[in-house]
Amino acid sequence: TVTLTSAQLPADRRVVTDDQGRFTFTALPPGRYQLVADKPAYVTTHYGSPAYGRGPGTPIALADAQPVEVTIRLPRGAVLA
Repeated sequence: TVTLTSAQLPADRRVVTDDQGRFTFTALPPGRYQLVADKPAYVTTHYGSPAYGRGPGTPIALADAQPVEVTIRLPRGAVLA
């Protein structure tokens, strides 16, 4: 699941990726956006964050009708007991 947040949106937007992990958000107004990806058994990842599982990350600046491609890698989670 990928979540997009911004002051320009009345509510967070969420999408589920396809089998290859691709996702798309459409009809976004210009502004600055935060992107977070999560999946069970994986570490929640904030786009542009220097550390996995920690936020906030780097905001994505979006101009009017500007396409943007991003890559977010989710590492598998683990527990030592």
